[in-house]
Amino acid sequence: MTPDIGYPTLSQIRLAADRLAGKILTTPVWRWQTGIIEATFDESTEVWLKLELFQRTGTFKLRGALNCAEALDATARRHGVVTVSAGNHADAAARQSGSYRHVQGIGRRSDSRARRASGF
Repeated sequence: MTPDIGYPTLSQIRLAADRLAGKILTTPVWRWQTGIIEATFDESTEVWLKLELFQRTGTFKLRGALNCAEALDATARRHGVVTVSAGNHADAAARQSGSYRHVQGIGRRSDSRARRASGF
């Protein structure tokens, strides 16, 4: 059973934003105004999309990977980072690894995915 850790506080969000400042791209937010939204939800419902596909890795995973790595103390950073992923999270960890001693992705991945991660 997963423990209920609740939602992040405003101070935790600000701390994460400070950790990420200057290290990731500022990506646009877009209001979804067509199609299924009107058919599915009440007319007062707004759906906003954070367009993380414009991040260097093409996904939102860079935010989480970098935030977690930046939160490590110096001793933990020297030990390196291990990610159990063969996909977007592994790519994000590889992208942010320039500041860390070692990143190892574990999992089954295609040759094209491996080339992409090694390119970071």
